[in-house]
Amino acid sequence: HLQDAPKDSPLGTHSAVKAEEEEPSPRPPDELLRRCRAGSTSAGSRPLPNAPLVMSRARYKVGDNVENHLGVIGVVNNDTHQGMPEEDVMADVQWRTCAVVGSAGLLLQREMGRWIDSHDAVFRFNSAHTLGVQRYVGARTTLRLVNRENFGWRELEEEATLQHCTTETLLKEYAMRRKAKPSERFYAMDPSFYKRVADGGENSHPTNGYFGTRMALELCDCVYLYGFVRNWYGYMTYHYHDDYVPKPS
Repeated sequence: HLQDAPKDSPLGTHSAVKAEEEEPSPRPPDELLRRCRAGSTSAGSRPLPNAPLVMSRARYKVGDNVENHLGVIGVVNNDTHQGMPEEDVMADVQWRTCAVVGSAGLLLQREMGRWIDSHDAVFRFNSAHTLGVQRYVGARTTLRLVNRENFGWRELEEEATLQHCTTETLLKEYAMRRKAKPSERFYAMDPSFYKRVADGGENSHPTNGYFGTRMALELCDCVYLYGFVRNWYGYMTYHYHDDYVPKPS
């Protein structure tokens, strides 16, 4: 099964920040993880094999509307079209096991780094770094999903970054970034993915973590979540990597 994308793949190989000290061995994988790696799960093929995840020239032409679950957000111009990869770089990707790593402060409560890194692919979000905390959050990054506040953010050049482009301005910024750095593994998520995630709800605004989890469910046989909490009560940091505090709702 697919462990790492080939070196000449648009996804490249996994990037990893080198740990400064040896980490303790993690607890053994549970039975589901062993079965999944052995190929004895009921999975084995993508549930939506033809569903696009990344905007590409094969799907979009100059002048096409770009439309997500909230409506038309822009039009494909020449620069945007030239910045897209020829094909969806995720079209042939499938992993056995994936770790979707959130940003909750509780990640610093347990040393799960090696267990996270043992998965075939590791998803991270926004500016969640690994340097200095590899013991807790792991060192490897396969895909990073970033929102508008963290446009184009990456920890290492080798990372593949999937950018939310939800406005015409972001589409233009994406085109400029691709023109300036054409070899960078920086891609725009296909708006049709938003429709699949939001189920067409006009007032639906899924979180970045939810988008990443849904993407993992399309790309991976077994998905493990780390660093997600249902409620936050303030007795630990909201994010493990910064001092952000959410505004009261």
